[in-house]
Parts: sequence; C-alpha cells; structure tokens
Amino acid sequence: MHQRKDSLRRLAECIGVGLLALASCTPVAEGQTQVFPQWTAIFDGQLHSTDEPSAMIADANGNVYITGAICAGTAPCSDQESMTIRYDADGNLIWKGFLKSPAGTAQGVDVGVDSAGNVYVLSILFLQKSSQGVISDPEFATAKYNPSGVRQWINFVHTPGSDTLPGKIAVSSTGDVHVAGSIGPNGILTIKYDTNGRQLWSSLSPAPPNSNISGGSSLIALDSAENVIETVGLDSNAIPTPHELALILKYDSNGHLLRTFGGPNLARVWALRIDSSGNSYIAGDETSGGSALNPVVTKFDPAGNVVWSDHFPENLSQRPFAGIATDRGGNVFVAQTLPNNTFATLGGTDISVMKLDPNGNQKWTSTYNAEADGSAQDIAFALAVNSFGQAYVTGASGFRRDFASNYDFATVKYDADGKQIWVQRFDGPTHGNDQPVAMVIQADGGLVVTGTNDSGRTVSNLNWATINYIQDGAKLAPALLSFGNEALGTQSGSQTVTLTNTAETGLIIRSITVTGDFHLANNCPTTLAAGTSCKLGITFTPTELGGRTGTLSVLDDWEGSEHNPQTVKLSGTGVTP
Repeated sequence: MHQRKDSLRRLAECIGVGLLALASCTPVAEGQTQVFPQWTAIFDGQLHSTDEPSAMIADANGNVYITGAICAGTAPCSDQESMTIRYDADGNLIWKGFLKSPAGTAQGVDVGVDSAGNVYVLSILFLQKSSQGVISDPEFATAKYNPSGVRQWINFVHTPGSDTLPGKIAVSSTGDVHVAGSIGPNGILTIKYDTNGRQLWSSLSPAPPNSNISGGSSLIALDSAENVIETVGLDSNAIPTPHELALILKYDSNGHLLRTFGGPNLARVWALRIDSSGNSYIAGDETSGGSALNPVVTKFDPAGNVVWSDHFPENLSQRPFAGIATDRGGNVFVAQTLPNNTFATLGGTDISVMKLDPNGNQKWTSTYNAEADGSAQDIAFALAVNSFGQAYVTGASGFRRDFASNYDFATVKYDADGKQIWVQRFDGPTHGNDQPVAMVIQADGGLVVTGTNDSGRTVSNLNWATINYIQDGAKLAPALLSFGNEALGTQSGSQTVTLTNTAETGLIIRSITVTGDFHLANNCPTTLAAGTSCKLGITFTPTELGGRTGTLSVLDDWEGSEHNPQTVKLSGTGVTP
C-alpha cells in the first residue's frame, strides 16, 4: 500500500508545485526527514537504443505521467515515436500511449492532467526526411487520453513552409488545454482547447523585435482566473544581440490580449511561476551588450509592473536557472548551476538553491557538490517546493575522477532555512551516464524523479529511469535515552520522548512498542494532528545486573515507516540495591 491515500486530495491543494489553493493550508512543521527509495522503474524500448523522457506530472491520486521519445521499428532507430507512460503510486506500469510521424521522428514534449485524471500530451512530429536522413517540416500535436490510456482526440498544428514548433502545455482542473508554440521565426502561437478538443481560441502574436525565437522558448502558465501568461524569448541556443528582447504576454480566459510586459533587457526566460495572487515570477537572462548574459530573477504584479528584480553576475555558459518556485509565505526559490569557488577553473560546478524573501532579498543559498573538495561537476535540472517551504532540487552529478563523463542523479532536500535534510543518489546498474530531466512532489508527500539511464549496451543506449522516494511523517526526539544506574528491580523516574507529526495531515499511529527492561506510558492519541506533538513516558526497571538496552519503536501509516519505523535507543545499567 502506498502512503496516505486517504488524504491525497487535501494534500494536493497544499503542495507548492503549481496548485493555487494554498491559503487554506495551515500546518507548521519541520517536514519529513526520513527518506527511502520505494520503487525504481526502468523502461527500455525494444531496440535498446536512445529512449529519453522529456516531462512529468503527477495527479491527486499519486499516479505519475511521463512523456518523451522511444525508439521503435528497426535499428538504428528508424522510428522514433512519442510515448507517454502512466505509473500508479506503487510504480506499476498501467498504460503506454504512442504517436508516430510520417518521417519516423516524433517526441513527447510536455504533459498535463486534469482533476478527473485525463491526460494531455504535447508532441512534436517531423513530416519530411531527406535521403540523407535530415528531418524537416515540423508540426505539433495535442492529444487527450482518458484515465485508462485510451486516446480521446488529437489536434495538429502545421504551417507548410514554416517551422511549427511546440513550447509547453498548461491544463486547468476542468480540462481546458492551453498550448504555447511558434509559427516560423516571427509568430508566437497560443491555443486554447476545451476538454473535448474543440478550439476555443487561438492567437498569433508578433515576436519581439529582432528576436530569434522558437516554440521551445515559450513557457505557459495559468492563474486562478484561467488567465494565460506566456513567455516569449530567445531560443536556448541563440546568441543574443543588444536589441533582442523577450516578452511576457497575458491573455484573459477568452483569448483577449490584456497586456505585454517584460524587463528592459530581458533576453531569455528559463523558468516561469504564477502564485495564488496572480503575480508572475521569471528566472532568465538579461543582455548587457554583445553576447553577454547576466542572470536575473524578476517579480511582476498582475498588471505586469516590476515589483522587484534581482541581478546576478554572469556565472556559466550553461543554463543558469533550472527552475523557480514560491511558497505560501511569498518567498521565492530558484535552482541554479554555479561555479564552485575552489574548482571553477577546472570545471567544478555546484547544484544550488537560493531563497529570496517576498521583497526579493536573498535569505540563503545552499549548494551541493558530490566531492568533499568541490571538484565534481554537478548541474541543476529541476526544482520543487512543498507546503512547508522546503526545497527539493535534482541534477546530474559527475565526479571529477570520471572527468564528469559518468553522471548520477543527485536529489537534495533542504529545510526552510537552507539546511540540507537529505541527499539521494541514483547510479544505474552499469554506472554509466545517468541524468534527471524532471521531478514532481506527489500529493502524499512522495517525490518522483525521472531521467535517462545509460544501460551501457552501446554508446547511444539510454532508458527511461524513474525513482520514487517516500518519506515518513513521524519524528521522535531524542534519538537516544540513557537512564544511568538503577537498582535491580527498582523502577526509575520517567523520562520523556516527544513524537511530532511533521506531515501535512493527521498521522495515524498504528503501534508504539518498547523492548527490554523499559516500560511505556503512552500519552499519544490514535491520530496525531498535523504539526502537533505528544509525549511518551519511558521508565527503566532492570531485571539483571549490568548494561541493559532496548528500543522504542513507532509505526505510523506512512510507507516509509513500514520500511524503517521511527526508533529511540534506550539504555541503562542494573546495579546492586
């Protein structure tokens, strides 16, 4: 049984991963500190060739949906298809959906889900392939699958003679689908479909002056009124000029362009976030002349006015921002790849998370490097923040001794003050090049990371690798309890152990047991409310002379507790009366 299914929908409203109903969530707690990999799913296509996921999302029941590309047909990958997988909360593969193109090259780009469990997939398809194998004439497709994986409809967008490229997808709880993309080099396309696939509106807006855009540079998000916020900026590979600027477009739910806004020198947007009040946050690059790019984080109010903007020195030629998120207190988190101060000249880089307060002031920056001396090359890929204001970041982590050629997944959790709570690494069976691409927090507090696993069969053999990390909501303190010397057959005074529920909902206590010459006075309820604590009294009555040991164990209704119950080590010494 997976953890906490009875309260998933309540938790889904509280987890800070893009849902807006945060004001009703009131727990104050430290958050789960125990973590265990519950399941790992490796998907290897029939050709054992290059299979790569692109995006992932989870629904309110803990199901996980991943889309990307898989090689079918004959070697070497004559038919690359768009594939979408559904795993249930326990890691069982429930269904797969495929989409192929006439030229044999298709890929899932993004995925969304509505409150009924319907799944929406955005894919790119290439329609032409030359005799030399060069693909061209792209179009994009938006498809809906019901919860059983049966495709309900599919809509294509194609403009002959122009590159028609998808960006991202945003799905409302009712199933309205919003797609961002581009037509050729100068047109920014936004489309809204209803849950039945009927187009409600579309808009083709001019690109920023002198810009070099693509659909992949378009990000899209919805606010609580289903207004659409879309970013338009440089392609990730483009070299900017001083006049190439990015824009942010805001449409109402009926497709009317409300306003266009952006920073004065904003050239590229890497990440977009909308909070429950309709404020927009971007993490991107500003151009300061020529090809120089400086990272910037900016907050805009619902009218498009700049509330604050934080600028950072130029840090890397690599993608500087891997994600942006907010918590219910209005704090802002960004994930970055930063040069390590000691080993920057040798290529040492850190996975980093920065927290800014609601006014844009930096509160803390925490970094992770696989090597104690900071010499590893670690690169941030995804960020998530839960309802406690705790940040998760995942990235590719390469040891310097491997010259960064063999990466692992590295997933790190920080508390609200930037202190590292735990780190989990995934190194595939062949110890090859493993890199994450996406991460989601499930409604029950579990964390899922997906990416590519190098199987080692050939130089181009990649699989989909998905890992589910589960946590425990209970915390016992202290971890050790010593009673010292006690006369044989005499009961000691009581000492106290505190049991705290760090979860977002009530913690069901299944059992509390104690072993050895120790005795329990249980003052805890059957269900411990979110963020509250109770006291357990422990006494010691030695039955033999010498050192005596025991264990206090608490088993709760979290899956992590089943793997490793919370415990306190007990000790005392029996002495002659």
